[in-house]
Parts: sequence; structure tokens; C-alpha cells
Amino acid sequence: MKILFSNDDGYGAPGLEALLDVFSEYECEVVAPDRERSGTSQSLTLVHPIRVVKKGENRYSCSGFPADCVMYSLLGISERWPDWVISGINAGPNLGTDLIYSGTAAAARQAALWGVPAVAVSLCGAHKGTAADYGTAARWLRAHFEEITGLCQPETFININIPCGIAVDDPYVRAVPSRRFYSDKVEKVVAADKSEYYFLMGGPPKPPTDPLSDSFLVSEGKIALSVIKIHPEAAE
Repeated sequence: MKILFSNDDGYGAPGLEALLDVFSEYECEVVAPDRERSGTSQSLTLVHPIRVVKKGENRYSCSGFPADCVMYSLLGISERWPDWVISGINAGPNLGTDLIYSGTAAAARQAALWGVPAVAVSLCGAHKGTAADYGTAARWLRAHFEEITGLCQPETFININIPCGIAVDDPYVRAVPSRRFYSDKVEKVVAADKSEYYFLMGGPPKPPTDPLSDSFLVSEGKIALSVIKIHPEAAE
């Protein structure tokens, strides 16, 4: 089996390295952004060329976005398409409506749009996490991978959020994506030359209330797994 790995935290990020350690028995390829691309959603580079740098055997960094990485791998870099795409392990959660903005989710979604099954994996509480937490999350995914691949359906990708502190044999819980309400605000700063700069600020989202949601399950220390549709659907 061949697996393509990507992310939005950048080539060499600890979550990506942890995955490569535990999936080394497979044919692995890496095409990941050359810098952090968090929050870039499904962005594609359409005007400028992509710069790809070979870092080693089947290892590439890409000047584009996460969706670029997957698309350029499938259509130009790789000699053979992967059987699976794994995106992550993201430094921080990708829960519910976060998936609209997430570059981690976008890499998995881009693969699914081209018919390649994919999973996005995130480590919740990663700002307090250690290399050991990434290692445990990666080993968990490897231990459950065959079971998880059986959940994939056409026109979907799998989204998994793993809290810090789990054990490798912990079960996952099927979850519905949550609605996340953030207390966002914009702060204005005027520089010495009178230029105006704006910064997006804000606190954590409101506490989840739906016991079936991914946000609630993660807040309870459980591993949340959701099967996410890749196409927009019209309201009835």
C-alpha cells in the first residue's frame, strides 16, 4: 500500500514526523507545504507556479497550500497514485465548523475529490502537547488504521480528533460535526508611519452542549471520528 502524507503545519512538523515513524512499513511519500499554512482552507495557487524541492527519496516540500500539495502530487510529482492520503497530525483541533477553514482537512478533501480515500488527523491540546503526545496519537492511528479504512465511503473523508493523554488501545466514538461559536474580534494598531494594521483576536469557543458532537466528546477526553461529505449540498 502507498500512502501520501501532507499537512498544513509544514514540512518537518512533529505530527508529520510521528506518522512517518509508525507507517514506515508502507510505501510512503511526503508532499507538504514549505511553511505553515494553517487556516488556508481549500486555497489553490492559480496564478504563480509552484516550487517543489526534493528533500529525500519520495520527500518533497511545496511552496503552495495543502490542497496544492495533494493535487500536484497526484497530477505531476508522483509516478503512482497513493492508495490513501493522511493529512496531519495537526497541532490543534479541527472540530465541526473548523473544517471550513482547516488546511489539514483541505488536503484530505482534495484527495477525496480526486477519488483517493483520505483521513485528516488532529491532536487536541497540542499547544500543551509533547513529542510523546504526537507519538501516541500516531501509534493510535496505526493500530486502528485497518478498521478506519473500512469506514470510508465514496465522496467523503474521515476526520479524527485525538485528545492529548489517550492510550493506544482507546476506542473512538462516531461523532457529528459541531457548530463552533468563537468570540472573535479585530484589533487595530497604527504604526509610526500612520499605516493601519488589523489583527484577528479572540478567546476560545463557547463550550459544546451536544453530547453527540465532536467538540463535546473531545472535551470529555474521547477520540472523535466523523465521516465528512466533500460536496456542498443545497437546502431542501
